Amino acid sequence: MNTYETFVSAHTAPDHAHGTLGFLHAAMGLAGEAFEFHRATGRANALEELGDLEFYWTMLGNVIEVHPPPRNITTITCPFDFLSGALLATTIHLLDRAKKIWVYGQPLSLHRDSAITEMNILRYNLDEIYSFLGIAREVVLTQNMEKIRLRYPPGHYTDQHALQRLDGARDGN
Repeated sequence: MNTYETFVSAHTAPDHAHGTLGFLHAAMGLAGEAFEFHRATGRANALEELGDLEFYWTMLGNVIEVHPPPRNITTITCPFDFLSGALLATTIHLLDRAKKIWVYGQPLSLHRDSAITEMNILRYNLDEIYSFLGIAREVVLTQNMEKIRLRYPPGHYTDQHALQRLDGARDGN
């Protein structure tokens, strides 16, 4: 695991780090953050939501034990609104997989290859967005880690700190 993957693992609820609950949590988190990114008000808000998307993208990778590498994209092939919509559509596909695992009781292993495909699509879209915004992924990861460290002073996930939001972040409602 790289440093960010280890960081995400430490800040994930222990019973959500693996298996069905982990997949469900990551898929719901990705969908929620994709929506919040889509309706972000300004650059700072968009970058914060990208950090949250990276957190849940990494959490999903930790659950299924795959982390597609980032891409160095220098030519943007899609309009920004399309990229934002693509994030939403891809996360909805992951939610559909989560439903089949959670509600229908299908094994996670049956959906692993599809989840990897969706992760690759998300990775490409995120990297195109970084190129469009002219910001490095590492900057977004660093900002996200700083926010999460403020939220969880013990250095790991707790329900109490998740609810307190010591970082000052509001729930995306």
